[in-house]
Amino acid sequence: MRGLTGWQLAPTGYRSAPLPSHFYGGHFGQFGVATLGQMCFLNVMKNLLTFALAMLFAVTVYAAEFPTITIGDLKTSMASKRIVLLDANGTESWQSGHIPGAIDFIANQDHLASLLPADKNVLIVAYCGNPSCPAYRAAATAAEKLGYKNIKHLTAGIMGWKEAGEKTEKGKS
Repeated sequence: MRGLTGWQLAPTGYRSAPLPSHFYGGHFGQFGVATLGQMCFLNVMKNLLTFALAMLFAVTVYAAEFPTITIGDLKTSMASKRIVLLDANGTESWQSGHIPGAIDFIANQDHLASLLPADKNVLIVAYCGNPSCPAYRAAATAAEKLGYKNIKHLTAGIMGWKEAGEKTEKGKS
């Protein structure tokens, strides 16, 4: 069995390098030797696969950055009064209807620290429009940067809240 010996210098430049034929299935010419073009192709494919796997991992990690909370658990937490809701849907949406007590994150993001409680362990729930809306991340990340430790994401968003028949309140102009 041949091992990978690297590039071998020939009088005309680089020539093919012997490869372990069992690794590549022996599809690279006679005696399992890959040409320079085949080596470049394999290197590009390896890099593309590595990039794709890295992106998949990054998306998975990013998606799980903040734990989720269900509407039922949110209602229970709201009853305890130890919760802050951050609506990341924008001021117009917030004014037309938001979860009762929610802060309009977009309008208040520059002075969010003054609106949040001193207790850094209080439950903070960020939400936006629906499960595919990423806007909640800005609100959740802002709270995290301020040192809050218990931040969750209402995945259902305001649409899920309304579809569940829950009450909303209108914003004050």
